[in-house]
Amino acid sequence: MDYPMNIPNSEKLLEKWSRKLDVVAEEFSGRSKPFSDDLKMKLAVLLENTQQAMNRTSRLYETTQASAVGPYKRYAFDIITAVMASLIAEEIVSVQALPQKIGQIFFLRYHYGSTKGGVTAGDRMIDPHSGMVAGYDNINYSSEVIADEVAGESGSGTYTGNLAYIPVQPGTVRFHSVFSSGATFELTDDGDGNLEGDISTASATATINYDTGEFFFNIAGFSAAASLAADLLVDYEFDLEYAPSTIPKVDVSVAETIITARPRKLRALYAFDASYDLQVSQGIDIDAALLEAVVAEIRHEIDGEIMNDLLAQANISSVWNMKVPVGVSQRDHRLAFIDEVSSAANEIFQRTRRAVGNFIVCGKTAADILESIGEPRFKASGTENPTGPHFAGTLDGRFKVYKNPFYGAQSYLIGYKGNMLLDAGYVYAPYLPIFHTQVIMLDDFIGRRGFATSYGKRMVNTNLYVKGRITNV
Repeated sequence: MDYPMNIPNSEKLLEKWSRKLDVVAEEFSGRSKPFSDDLKMKLAVLLENTQQAMNRTSRLYETTQASAVGPYKRYAFDIITAVMASLIAEEIVSVQALPQKIGQIFFLRYHYGSTKGGVTAGDRMIDPHSGMVAGYDNINYSSEVIADEVAGESGSGTYTGNLAYIPVQPGTVRFHSVFSSGATFELTDDGDGNLEGDISTASATATINYDTGEFFFNIAGFSAAASLAADLLVDYEFDLEYAPSTIPKVDVSVAETIITARPRKLRALYAFDASYDLQVSQGIDIDAALLEAVVAEIRHEIDGEIMNDLLAQANISSVWNMKVPVGVSQRDHRLAFIDEVSSAANEIFQRTRRAVGNFIVCGKTAADILESIGEPRFKASGTENPTGPHFAGTLDGRFKVYKNPFYGAQSYLIGYKGNMLLDAGYVYAPYLPIFHTQVIMLDDFIGRRGFATSYGKRMVNTNLYVKGRITNV
């Protein structure tokens, strides 16, 4: 199980709510997305949070519990498992359930564990807030190639020492620097343990031991005899198939930050006579109907809020002009919109040096364009009568496409969400997925009930999102 939080009694929670979780697991069997261990754990935590809150409230309203809470209990947990598992948030951001109102959310942080070439042990490799660290240009850390390993400081005289990674592959060694005169200093090995360069005397020796990595030479043996004006660097390759070999390592740590859950609330009013007549004539429980309607509204608003946050806080911009150029067909020009989407996805890759965008959230105009292009490029989901933000289909088999009525018509978003729980730039942290107050019926025969959800949220990497705008100029 890759769920990051230290959940007390996690196995007992999973066992307690196993019947609810089994129902969700069966529903997930027909989806491409698996019902993962972390999703099971999140649902179990949220169901437990809700039950504890209900129990606390019931003790305050013991006299009305049977009539007021009973219908809610019958439906609430079923709806929680169904709704939380179907949030679009699960597909586009990291969802981390909070076991307490004030809790921790987590991110993975990667550090280089070895000094190799120009990389120093302890340097941050991937930052959860920015992707690859600024100036990152290393492509050889996991390979046999060593580039710009420091072999000595600037100066003159004898240089001796040992290369860090052994055994060295013959014919791959190159020492280089710059003389104080401005001339280039360079030595390469001949494959037999000798270092060759601009050596002025036959008696000058320069050697490399491939097994131990030991090297030796004296600056005085060179025709441009002078001191080195810069550090002595060495490039070479070593044998990773040799045992034992020096293998560079990556240190992975879990970064954390404190987050506080904040509420969303709605209240419902209904007439006693109307609710009674509905129950008698149609067999509809107004409590259950209210719960479904309110939960659907809260779910849509949460998804909409998260999508709006991503659009507002994205660090990369994209603009596409839908005005059809002279001599170009409308369809061909609309296909150019896909090129813009691909370019924006690759810009995420360029900024983070790690991830290519893999989902799109569309306002009306972008949705119109993709749907008009149709198959085989855009394959609609086939969902009947969707409501609120919803999954619309896939583009070129690599982008999941979502429609969002909360976006302006001309807006769209390209973003990245990885397969790992923590591999996203934004965290949604639910605490109470849905909660209620007791029904209060006063002498006006109007029933009153409040509904709420509570959650935290945090943007952690704005470079994983591109905010797009369609113009018509």
